[in-house]
Formats: sequence, C-alpha cells, structure tokens
Amino acid sequence: MSRAILFLAFFWGLLLPPLSAGTHPGQVAGSFAVPAQGPTGLVMEEHTYWVLDRIQGKIFQVDRKTGKVLAALEAPCLQPFGLARDGEGRLWVGSDFPESSDDHLYRLDPSTGLVDRVIPSPVDDLRSLAWDGKALWVGTRRRTLVRVDPVDGSVLRKSPPPSKSVSGLAFDGTYLWSGDRGADKIYLVEPRSGEVIFAFPAPGPRVSGLSFREGFLYVLDYQDRKVYQVRTRGEHPAWTWGPRKVHLCYRVIQHNRGDRAAERLTAWIAVPREDVRQRFLSSIRWTPAPAGFETDEWGNKFARFDFAKVAPGKSVEARMEVDLELWNLRRCIYPDQVRGLEAVPKAVREKYLADGNKFQLSDPFLKKLARDTVGSEKNPWWIARKLARAVGERTSYELSGGWEPAPVVLKRGSGSCSEYTFAFIALCREAGLPARFAGSVVVRGEDGSFDDVFHRWAQVYLPPFGWVDWDVQAADSPLRGVFAERLCVRADRYLVTTLGGGLSRILKWEYNSQTAARTKGRSDILVERYGEWSPLK
Repeated sequence: MSRAILFLAFFWGLLLPPLSAGTHPGQVAGSFAVPAQGPTGLVMEEHTYWVLDRIQGKIFQVDRKTGKVLAALEAPCLQPFGLARDGEGRLWVGSDFPESSDDHLYRLDPSTGLVDRVIPSPVDDLRSLAWDGKALWVGTRRRTLVRVDPVDGSVLRKSPPPSKSVSGLAFDGTYLWSGDRGADKIYLVEPRSGEVIFAFPAPGPRVSGLSFREGFLYVLDYQDRKVYQVRTRGEHPAWTWGPRKVHLCYRVIQHNRGDRAAERLTAWIAVPREDVRQRFLSSIRWTPAPAGFETDEWGNKFARFDFAKVAPGKSVEARMEVDLELWNLRRCIYPDQVRGLEAVPKAVREKYLADGNKFQLSDPFLKKLARDTVGSEKNPWWIARKLARAVGERTSYELSGGWEPAPVVLKRGSGSCSEYTFAFIALCREAGLPARFAGSVVVRGEDGSFDDVFHRWAQVYLPPFGWVDWDVQAADSPLRGVFAERLCVRADRYLVTTLGGGLSRILKWEYNSQTAARTKGRSDILVERYGEWSPLK
C-alpha cells in the first residue's frame, strides 16, 4: 500500500484491507542465537558483535557471519549488566552489586581485556548502558535514566524514564532507544526532553540489551538467548493486527414518565463507517425500520426514528445491530516525517480551526497557555505533543457529568474524556493546528460486555499523514511510555461512530446518538443508551 493510499485512509476513512503488507517500525527482519547463558549487554559492530554474559562473567566477541567466538574477556565485576562502546573504541560495563561495594562503571580495552578506568555508578539497580558520542546513558530497573560524565561518574542530566524498568539502551545519533523487559516494549526517546516519540512491542519476552547499527535496532533477549534485528523505519508508519470479532447491539430507549402522551419522541443513531480499523461482517440491522437517514455538517450519517403519541408509562426503543471485525492499529511517526502547518489543506484549516462554545479561543488564559507552551515550535508533531502535555500536567480524570468549556476545565484541573478532548482541541486550534474529535462505543474488557460510558478522543492533522489519533487522557501519566502507547495505538475495543469538529445540528455536542422530545404538560422523558457486546463464534 502506498503512502498516498494510507493518507487517504486516515483522512477519509476509506474501506481498505488491513495494513499487513510492507515494512514498518518494530518489524523483525531476522534473528540469531548468542553464546551466552545470561545475556545482559550487546554491542554490534560491522563484522562482529560483543555480548555480555552475567552468569559466566564473560564478554564474548562473536563473528556475525559464522557465529564463532573470537574472544572471551573476563568481566571486570560481579553481576555485570549493560554494555556500550565509546568513541575511543573502549567497552563499558556496569555492575549492580552494591552489597559488595562493587557498584561501579568499568572501561576496558577490548584488545587486551585490561581495565583502564573505573568510576562510581551514580545509580543503584543498574541494567543498561549506551554511549551518545560524548557521555554514557545509564538505565535501571527502578524508574531511573541518567546521563553520566565518563570521566568521574557525575550526573550530567536526569531524564524522565519511559517505563518502570530500563533494561536496554541504545543511541542512534538522534534518539535513545529504551527496552523494558517487564512491559515487553521498546520506546523511542527524545533525550533532551525525555519525551517518548513512540513505542512498539519487543520481539522477545525479556529485553536485556539494545544496540543500533546500519539503521536497525538489535534487541538482545535474556529468555530466548537471541538477538533480534528490528526495523526502526519502514515503508509504512502504521500497521494493523488482530482482529477481534464481535456483535454490537446499540440501544436507545426513551421512557415517558410524564402525565401526558408525548407528541413525538425522536432518536438518531450514528451509522458507523468502515475503515482499516473496523469492518462489517454483516449488514446493519435496524429495529424498527428508520423513518429516514440524515447527515450533519461534519459528514456523519444518522438513522432517524420517530415515535408518535407515546403514552404515559410507555417506552420506545431504537436499535442498531451489526457484526464487526475490530483491528488494533499502531502508528510510529517520527517528528521529522511531519511537514509544516503550511502543508495543511486550506479546507481543513478553515473547518477545523474554527471556534465553538466548548473551545472559547478568545479566552486570555487559554491563549496565553497555548502561546507559552508552543513557544517558537513549528513542527506540528511537537506542537501537538507539547499541548497534550500541558493538558496532562493541569488535569486529572474525573467523570462528574456535564461538559464544561476548555478554559474552565484547564483552570479547574479535572475533567472527563470529552473535557480533556475539548481542552486539547482548543489549545491546538489556538496554536494553528487543526484538530477534531472521534466518538466511539467501547468493548469493556471481555467480548461479552456492556458500555454506557463510551469514549471520545482528539485527532490532529499531521501532513502528509492526515488525521492522526491523539488521545490525551493518558497525558497525566507519570510514565512517558504509557502516554506514548496510548497515542500510538487505537486498540481493537473501539468502534468509531462519529467524527466532528464542533457543534452538530443533529448531535449537538453528543456522540454516538441523540434524542429529542415534543411534549405538553409535565415533561419527564428518561433516556437510556448503551452498547451490548457479545463475541462472534
């Protein structure tokens, strides 16, 4: 699939097959076994590689082509973890054995095995090392990532760790790659800010070392005793896997609890559209037959149901049923792949930079927050990430009912998924970045589940990729990798029903469905709406 087709899929939601062909980041290109019983560090070279063995206390040099062990150096310490090679060609090894005072970083000459420098380790529980051209990066199994002076071991910088454990580190000239053997994830980290660019699953069950060479990430796995060659870029920035096959019954029930007959009760149910992440296995079945179909100004299609003369104490129901395939989608977009705001189509800017009651772009607090957060940043990817972080730093999740405007939410410091979304969209639009929202019905855990809460999140327009999910609800997580994972993945438990940029003549500010009532006298219409999920066999 070409990038142009992928772009159209994101922008228009075209019916396309799952993104299975072609290369992408995180894809395994090959693997080979290592001669180590407890591999805990890796350095790849042009014709050979070095692997650290914690159990045997050795550092093996191995021929990449034949697998023959060319040298076996004695590890300079007990409990050796982490392996890196500096600009002078020296190997660095760390120790995690503070009980014996053997808690240091060691530099040795690989041609002789002689140690020529020892510096104190600035951290406990050391697990990984990487050389960035001037200094060492040290990761631990307890939420620590630091940059270390190779001369005396002093800490040059403390960076927010991407995850609970940093069991592998590598530097590619721009970014740090970090592996977590507990989460089984690989994270791409911008070293100055500590921001996680994206994440993808580790190829093996227990990452214990990373090395970058020739455009590939080499992942050492402790359990498999293998090195996996993993692509860091590819033909596509997105791919799907799965699917989950489920049946959805979406119901809107209106109960007349007033003292007179309701003249008319109306329900609108959004008609979901197929795309690369959601496909129909059956036609949509409506009960009763809709009175008609309508489309709002955002392109959402609705089935309309009209019920006349609904007596007191009576209820009416509109129902949508459909069999579905829901696919996981992962995106790994580098900031340097994103073009500037000037590349956003004029029609998109005009429609998705507009103000609305939930945004209040003229609010001085919101304008200042957007300006101070974005600063001189011009890259749309970084604008979106910085603004998402601003929302996360000021807001915690609270489902309290009602959707307040963006300035109110940001000043109050709490909000629902919709309020997170409105706040983020408002900041993006104030910064000149088009943004909109997606509404969905959610599989809650198991395939046989019930959803009456639903979920809404933001999308931003990143040229040339088009609309990209940017769910900021996880921006308040203390671990950057958790937030990046939420941004990267649209899980197979979301059925998108609507896409919007503001007030809808049908939905108003709702999503999934809407109702209206024409009544006389004491009006008391109670509305239930929910999705019932069941597995398809």
